[in-house]
Amino acid sequence: MQIAKQRLYLNAGKTALVEAGHEKAATLYCTPGDMIPDSAAERFGLVDGKLKKAKSGSGQKENKPSPNKEKKGGSDKEQKSGDGKGDPPKPPELTDIGGIGAATAKKLAEQGVGTVEAFASLTDELATKLKGMPPAFDFAAAIAAAKTLLPPAAPTDAQ
Repeated sequence: MQIAKQRLYLNAGKTALVEAGHEKAATLYCTPGDMIPDSAAERFGLVDGKLKKAKSGSGQKENKPSPNKEKKGGSDKEQKSGDGKGDPPKPPELTDIGGIGAATAKKLAEQGVGTVEAFASLTDELATKLKGMPPAFDFAAAIAAAKTLLPPAAPTDAQ
């Protein structure tokens, strides 16, 4: 097993993984911290949870983000980690949770669950009352994933 180190998407044909922001990104495959089976890592050419960088002329164009995306601010990973000059990392978004895409995040926000913190605090009872969720949506797994995206709780002074 490998642990994902970057946000990766399947292309429309589900034949290749591409980085976030790539013009061929169609379906979220994993976010940082997700487990990736060895068979998938081998199939898609992952090394240590990241895409291998394509060599020129190797025919692996899908691994490179489009030039237009780079000009608009780079990849999600670059934006989240800052520029290395002391910028704080970008807080996690609902779409960082596996199984939640832009449309589902919008439906959640319309119902008052617009942050990872709000989603992570959902109870099973409240979660099942949300409208417009995909029929096979696994609330328990998504809530657990949301909790992993949150910073650890600060220790209290009560001793």
